[in-house]
Amino acid sequence: MRKLNILIAGASIAGPVAAYWLAHAGHQVTVIDLSNGLRNGGNGVDVREQAVPVIVGMGLAERVAAGSLDTKGFKFETCRGSAPIVVNLRALQAEVGYQDFEIPRGDLARVIHDATLEAVDYRFGVAIAELEQDDVRVRVLFTDGTNGEYDLVIGADGLHSGTRRIVFGPESKYVHFRNFYFGFGSAVSAVGEEGWARFYNKPGRSLTVQAFGERGDQVHFMFRADKPIVYDYRDVDAQRDVVRKAFVDDNWFPPELLTAIDGEDFYFDSISQVKMESWHKGRVVLVGDAAYCASPASGAGALLAITGAYRLAGAIAQDPDNPTAAFCLYQKRQQPLVAQKQKALFTGITVPSSAFTIWLRNIVLSSPLARMLSGVAPKNVPTLEEYDFGKAG
Repeated sequence: MRKLNILIAGASIAGPVAAYWLAHAGHQVTVIDLSNGLRNGGNGVDVREQAVPVIVGMGLAERVAAGSLDTKGFKFETCRGSAPIVVNLRALQAEVGYQDFEIPRGDLARVIHDATLEAVDYRFGVAIAELEQDDVRVRVLFTDGTNGEYDLVIGADGLHSGTRRIVFGPESKYVHFRNFYFGFGSAVSAVGEEGWARFYNKPGRSLTVQAFGERGDQVHFMFRADKPIVYDYRDVDAQRDVVRKAFVDDNWFPPELLTAIDGEDFYFDSISQVKMESWHKGRVVLVGDAAYCASPASGAGALLAITGAYRLAGAIAQDPDNPTAAFCLYQKRQQPLVAQKQKALFTGITVPSSAFTIWLRNIVLSSPLARMLSGVAPKNVPTLEEYDFGKAG
């Protein structure tokens, strides 16, 4: 097997997972990221279904489990003074014989990053500025003025992928707004109940607080918007103003939770999905959110990133001399899972659109029909295919 020189743009989850398996196959891998380094914490992401055997195969199951958040279930607040609607997540998971790992996004990224340090070259504070390719190589100019030549380039740089923009065209062609915005931050409050996600709702708006003991309280903001809001997604203060305007109007939730907007770990973006007919062009291929973001409302971002990166690396290892065939195999095997998860958004439960739908949701969740939530945890998860990662020579 021929040894390839591969560049990966993006050091969050998909990029380092692909880097691990490609380096395991003997290829030379460089990972770049525009940020100045990894960030700890962040919103919780689920490692579940087909992603679990990938993490096990990387030898990281114990470390991921050790960093996992202990979510017991959900409590949906009703009228003031009334008891909340309780959904016991542990009971539902036990019923279907299913368990996943929920871990802060940044913590998961660090676990994977640390597992690849000896075999992968990381460069932070740099991104792709220009890219040219022919039948045999990809020439890259970086934002710091340096350049390099690679056999393959993998874009794992997220929803606002610069690699996708350079190679495939403007973001507007592929990113589809799904009429919601999502924010996250940390706060110190007296209302969080350790291990439980507590939901507060008004029509078209949702605020959720999860308490994790010494880790503090995680606060999630989500709200409906009929059309995209104009703001600079790189301007964090502008993002904070958008969330503040959406939630500061009356006292339908504990006001101290708003302090999460000003936290250092604040994150905000649209609930959008990426849809592309092809995830590859020539010797450049996309993976994770850059190619098929399902949005935070799907609960499947980490699942798609991990499985997609594994399938991409496996397909390259299987046919390193024919990138087109490898990329087509990767897309063929990953596409069904992407299609399934992009259809499954839970905004109807988390952000009901009217007072009536809030009432109806609470009625359903307080009845035996709440067992339908076990559908989030499929009983028959398809077996993840295996690849030969024999060392390249």
